[in-house]
Amino acid sequence: MNIKELKLFRTVLLCFCTALLLVTLTGCDSSSKPEDDENSIKVLQEKAAGGDAAAMVKLGRMFLTGGEDVEINYAEALKWFEAASVKGSAEAMAYCGYVLYYGGHGVEKDEPKALSYYKASAEKGDRLGQFLYGQSLLADGNRVAATMWLEKSAEQGLLTAQLALGDLYYEQNSGADSANAVKWYKRAADQECAAAMNNLAYLWAEQGKELDKALVWAGKAVSMEPENGAFADTLGWVMFKQGRYNEALGRLTEAAKLNSENVSILDHLGEAYLKLGKKTEAAQYWKQAIEQSGDGEFNEKIQQKLNALNK
Repeated sequence: MNIKELKLFRTVLLCFCTALLLVTLTGCDSSSKPEDDENSIKVLQEKAAGGDAAAMVKLGRMFLTGGEDVEINYAEALKWFEAASVKGSAEAMAYCGYVLYYGGHGVEKDEPKALSYYKASAEKGDRLGQFLYGQSLLADGNRVAATMWLEKSAEQGLLTAQLALGDLYYEQNSGADSANAVKWYKRAADQECAAAMNNLAYLWAEQGKELDKALVWAGKAVSMEPENGAFADTLGWVMFKQGRYNEALGRLTEAAKLNSENVSILDHLGEAYLKLGKKTEAAQYWKQAIEQSGDGEFNEKIQQKLNALNK
């Protein structure tokens, strides 16, 4: 996964992270439960009607995520989140912002209001609010402020914030930023995040550093997601950097089968074939990469490799 792919990854990260947060961070389980369960919708509705802010938040999450007993209804979710926000719940403010930022399911988008909720939640110290506010600032191009809020969230242990910070610092590809990328990728990897394991391994492979550690992290990422072509590519690329070209070729070939449209994998295959003295095969994959890529800078780099083959 190269730096340009990381930018695309970060673009879709917020949707993935929010979905993950809704399921795991909140601990909300909207599956069928006994009627006397303290988290059943009936009990929560009674508590919420009586002014219990925590019950309001749980009820709102039920309508936000849906389940066997509850259909997704953003308007109903927002009603309870707003009620809990009035009572000072920073978590509820974060969810209000999310619902209004994206809209749908009976709610109209209202980005300015969403951002005000994000900001209020973040300033009250809620890690979800800090993450969402940081991501919204990043989308607006305010990297400095975004990084500050993401770091506040990440320091509170939010995995998705740690992963986002790793990607941000990796993009800079400079000494201090590289060290920060490693720091946050490690934190996320320690929480069993396969994407962080993969990105950390790729970063080290590109730098030619910590290759033994990179091999371990890349291998673990692949074991967690064996059908992920980008992860298989990273494992192959680490092996390539270790000089294990035949093994690398096998992994990279597997990666190309899993993700035939990933031009970075094709580039890496070309490099592996070249190291094994197979210039015809190297040229084949590099030409294929150019045909599939719409990136002028990438294509120029690959064309230079093709030109060098004929000298």
